[in-house]
Amino acid sequence: MNRSASGVTLVLLAVAAAALLGLAVIASPGVALPFSIELLLLLVLTVWGLSREPDLDLRRWLVRLALAALALRLLLVLVVQFRFSPYFFAPDAQAYERIGREISNYWSGEGFAPRAIREGWRPGYYHLNAVFYSAFGDSRLALVVINMFAGVWTALFTFYLTKEFLPVASAKVAALLTGVFPSLVLWSVLNIRDSLATLCTVMLVLYAIRLTKRFQPYDLWAFLGALLGLGLLRDYMAFLVLLGLVIGSVTAVRPDRMFATMLFGTIAAVALTYLADQVGLFSSIRPEGLLETAQILRSGLQQGAVSAFGVGADTGTIGAALRYIPIGASFLLFAPFPWDIQSTLQATAMGETLLWYPLFLLSILGFRISFRDRLPAALVPVSVLLVVVSSYALVEGNFGTAYRHRAQIMPLFFIFSGIGLSWIKIRVIDQTQWWRTRAR
Repeated sequence: MNRSASGVTLVLLAVAAAALLGLAVIASPGVALPFSIELLLLLVLTVWGLSREPDLDLRRWLVRLALAALALRLLLVLVVQFRFSPYFFAPDAQAYERIGREISNYWSGEGFAPRAIREGWRPGYYHLNAVFYSAFGDSRLALVVINMFAGVWTALFTFYLTKEFLPVASAKVAALLTGVFPSLVLWSVLNIRDSLATLCTVMLVLYAIRLTKRFQPYDLWAFLGALLGLGLLRDYMAFLVLLGLVIGSVTAVRPDRMFATMLFGTIAAVALTYLADQVGLFSSIRPEGLLETAQILRSGLQQGAVSAFGVGADTGTIGAALRYIPIGASFLLFAPFPWDIQSTLQATAMGETLLWYPLFLLSILGFRISFRDRLPAALVPVSVLLVVVSSYALVEGNFGTAYRHRAQIMPLFFIFSGIGLSWIKIRVIDQTQWWRTRAR
């Protein structure tokens, strides 16, 4: 990005921020001041974090990426707020705000105990909405700002994650894709927990890799903080990512004995599952009925959903579950299919999906190259992807949920898409006569 492009980005950023501030004044004048302070503090925090990058050229590139990613999100917030209902893309945002308001009213003594309090729900995104209602009298715009910056930070953390074991060129590709990919941008401008969950996932993989290389107290605390954050947002996702990290980290220690170490890592993951059950993490699920529970969850997601898939499939046994995983994984990774558009939302997502297909193929090429070049750290994100995709494949029941869950692991795919794209550029594009002529 050249200087003029950076200047345009700054102008767009300023215009969008001013318009968003105006929206805050119109929607809720009382929240305008704390909203402005929040926006400024998060921007200062981002700039401070980037200032710690010692490479000046790299720091400039990351600043431009962060500004462009933030400007894109600020502009999309305006589009979503003025052109669409903010609940058009994610109706569950209404539940977060409503229950958050009920919890806030209960805390202030102005209402009865809501279901979240009566049933002892663990702290999570509902309670985060309640905190902002208690502080500002509104949670929607304030949490949208946090989610926007979470999206920007995810791109930056993806860069440093990729840079742990790949060249800077591949890290830049992965960060750029994460910063501008449509669904990742969309979910970061709504009052839902997806953007924060994706950030925590990327941070967990980054700090797990760093801890396998060398122990640093800061990395350990960051890892535990990200694990706690993801556990509060999506406890099942935190557990799946942790299982993948255990398998990948153990395997990465001795990549020359991959099958033996992967087997040992799998045994460690099973032991971790048993320990989690003993401390009551699965208190609402019978361990002997995990496959039945997955089927119940999938059936719940299918009820009333126009985009439901796999209706009637039986996954109550190990054999049936193994047969269903390829079906569930294909919908998780590739839906909506061009030949089966059933709604306006699916048609809207089709453009991004067609872009995702070649990126997925590039990530497969990246997997192959990383294994060929014996990159031990690559085994960590690969193991996380294997565990999460296979687990999600069993419970996904409709396109909307699968589409959102896919976005949470896309940055990990983009790491390997960057490898594949770099290989294509060096081996194919750079060798063409047209590119050589243009390069001169």
